[in-house]
Amino acid sequence: MQEREPRRQVVLNARMRLGQSWSDVVIRDLSSRGMRLSCTAPPPPGAYLEICGPATTLVARTIWVREEQFGVRIQDRIDVESVLTAGRLRAAAAPIVRVRPVRPADREQSHAESRHRASAAEYAAALIFILIAATTAAILLHSLFALPLQRVASSLGAS
Repeated sequence: MQEREPRRQVVLNARMRLGQSWSDVVIRDLSSRGMRLSCTAPPPPGAYLEICGPATTLVARTIWVREEQFGVRIQDRIDVESVLTAGRLRAAAAPIVRVRPVRPADREQSHAESRHRASAAEYAAALIFILIAATTAAILLHSLFALPLQRVASSLGAS
């Protein structure tokens, strides 16, 4: 059995293209002929994909998939050190972005506000429907009784 070459444990952000769609992936370990990646929707085994990493764009084929992680075999041998160096340079140049996580209390308040707005919109729609129905009924009743009442009025006025 052939011995597996050493792998370098890393955490590098990359992009993956599968067919026409792109998605974000994280490179978890790396060797000159393969890598282990993670993403929310890994490609099926045997799928060919393109990985745009810190140093280069690679063509690879999925070998295995386990939950949100998968392993790929790279088409051409790569220089692991240059990929790691490029990843460190890109990480150093990237601006620090602080994202405020959504707390459960904020989510509850947002849901409550959304329910309140939906309830108000439902009330307004019901009110508009009732006003239209009442106006239509009034017009129909007026046209139904207008002629007979006009005849009664003319009969009473003629005598």
